[in-house]
Amino acid sequence: MPKPPDDQETGLKNLGHLIKSCARPKHDILDEKKFFFQIGKGGISLNKSQTSKYFEILDLLSTDDDGSPSHLSRAATDTMIQECMLNAVHDKTKGIGSDLECRIEVAINDLRKNLARPEKDWEVWQLVDHLTVSDEGFTFGNVFFCVGDHPAAQKLQPEVSKWKKSISKIVMGQISVRAVDFIAAKRRAKVEFQKTFDVLNFFAEIVSLPDRLPVVSIHESWNRFEYLQFAIAADGHNPHVSQQFLRNCDAFDPLTFHCGHNPEILTAFRKASDLFSRKTKYAERLVKSMKWAGKAAASETRENRYLLYFIALESLLFGKWESREFAKILSKRIFKILQISQEDRSKGFEIIDRLHKLRCALVHSGKTEIPDVDLAFVREMTIECIIGLICDETIEHTPTDALEAWFNLPDEKSNTNPK
Repeated sequence: MPKPPDDQETGLKNLGHLIKSCARPKHDILDEKKFFFQIGKGGISLNKSQTSKYFEILDLLSTDDDGSPSHLSRAATDTMIQECMLNAVHDKTKGIGSDLECRIEVAINDLRKNLARPEKDWEVWQLVDHLTVSDEGFTFGNVFFCVGDHPAAQKLQPEVSKWKKSISKIVMGQISVRAVDFIAAKRRAKVEFQKTFDVLNFFAEIVSLPDRLPVVSIHESWNRFEYLQFAIAADGHNPHVSQQFLRNCDAFDPLTFHCGHNPEILTAFRKASDLFSRKTKYAERLVKSMKWAGKAAASETRENRYLLYFIALESLLFGKWESREFAKILSKRIFKILQISQEDRSKGFEIIDRLHKLRCALVHSGKTEIPDVDLAFVREMTIECIIGLICDETIEHTPTDALEAWFNLPDEKSNTNPK
């Protein structure tokens, strides 16, 4: 997200003052807090006060201020500022200090141009675990998946061979992004990769056995967990030892996924891939909700799973909007998507209200006991709402600004007071 012009100009103005202070006689080396050096350009050391000002300037000029990956990385901006300072302070022909004002103006103008450099296309590849891919590969969302011996991936072999003997059978994902520098490109790609893995994990959990979940993930970033438990009675007899695994991972095979499953789920799976490229509230909410539900599926603790399923449900049904009557409105929107009958809504509200109170207790009071039936109910409710909204053709083509209105439209089963 680009900085406001005023922020950038303030940063550049402050940088000019900082450069002038750096060109003065050197401070005590014991007060040195930051030093940078580039071959052919010399080096600059900053004292504590100058270092503090430097990072204030870096904050003003950096574009990664909202937590989302920007087109220009903070690291690249840092390097540009250092080059600007070195070019201004060190004059190879006249020595330090000569025509300093002129050199500062030229260096800052060059920095201003560098900060405005246009984005370019990058192709980013990522090794992937727990995903089965055919020889032809397949595309889900914005990511193309293939094995290493696919023609598209052959160009990577010389680089990958420095770390691995062969990539011929390794699954890889490829995505195209736009960015100024390679660090920004990798950060943007990583966000898209993880979002895609999360959505795949959402569908993987629907069709997998609970203890055989395929956790599609970045290569070697997730492993199954093994633990031993010992139970010894007070009398010392018949000690019991058990070996258990927390999530055995099978690879998720999208081709197998298409065979013998609920047609509605298959429709949702196909539509989900298209949602990544659609810029509507409908698409954004669904992808975000599936992302959180996928994180819940891959979570290692019951408490995290419960909270993440609730986050998925809330992000689907509310977006950025909140209400004091949260449980009531949450219930009404769930009833609308799932087409709950009038006679079942009163009981349904009681259940959802209780589940929401449990979610609040987890967050605010540290409650950690999650009953099996509650976790299962929240999971099923989240899945059914996501699948139901994806497959509802009446909402799929609703204008971007009308999603909230659709939720509030009455139908023959609506109830203004679920209690």
